[in-house]
Amino acid sequence: MSDLFFYSLFYILISGCIVYPPIEFVAAGLTIKDVFRDVLGCENEFFIQYHIRRSVLTLFIHSMLPLDYIMGLMFYGHLDVGKWVYSGENPIGLIIVVFVTVGTLYTLNKICEWYIHNWESHPIAQNLSVYSNNNISWLDVAADINKEYRRVDKTDIITNGVTRIVATDNWIIKITPYKLQVIHQSDATLIVNQCDTHLMSAITGDQVQFINIQVKSMRATAEPFDIRLNALDFKELQDKVIRPIIIPQNITFHKTLLDRFISTFKEEANKNPVYNTAQVSNIAAIIYFTIFSPVYQPGSAYDSYL
Repeated sequence: MSDLFFYSLFYILISGCIVYPPIEFVAAGLTIKDVFRDVLGCENEFFIQYHIRRSVLTLFIHSMLPLDYIMGLMFYGHLDVGKWVYSGENPIGLIIVVFVTVGTLYTLNKICEWYIHNWESHPIAQNLSVYSNNNISWLDVAADINKEYRRVDKTDIITNGVTRIVATDNWIIKITPYKLQVIHQSDATLIVNQCDTHLMSAITGDQVQFINIQVKSMRATAEPFDIRLNALDFKELQDKVIRPIIIPQNITFHKTLLDRFISTFKEEANKNPVYNTAQVSNIAAIIYFTIFSPVYQPGSAYDSYL
């Protein structure tokens, strides 16, 4: 097969692992936040500032992937953009190259705009500004979250390779590749709206349940978000949030390993055949006489059970 096919296949696989790193990449430290940890700084010290830098770097790297692919094609001689420009042989290909280049330049321009305005227009800062009251700026809200994140009693749940859920004393935070979604616990409403069961987990290889929790704020300008996590992590989150998590009656799931064991035990027990108690007594008596009276005697008490 052609070199172009293998190059394209390899690049697609690597790009997929960069955008959504598998377990092996995470374990090996081959993620953006691990590779560039010296640039990003310490998450525990300045949580909000760390994730602003991380989201910007992630956006930049992801936006460069299509352009890097085209540059690779040009480097290995599979693409001649100059020839397309002067001869007009492949107008569709030329349009794709232009769109990819413009998209990357637009992303760079947006990042520069955020930097010039001291990140005030960044999506993370915009989410925090919802809780800016009177003379309080988004930086004050960020400082409050930073202080709470340093505490050891926070709840930090990794839901997949790119998403985490953090619950501090006053905040519920969803961490995604490009932004943070935050809601203050005092005005939060949490509702379990879905539960699905999978026969095999990619991590444990066993049955796993996932639940979706919708988190909404009483503030109209606050952006709601959904939390999808393993049902066994529900108790950990429930113990940290100060608001009750509403579970509709039509949704059931295993909150702990004990609940899962009891449910599985009942399912297996129900598969056993049902016996009549009188029949069981007769069988027990026959076994008894068989053991203790191995020689059959006509007219003995043994006949009454036959």
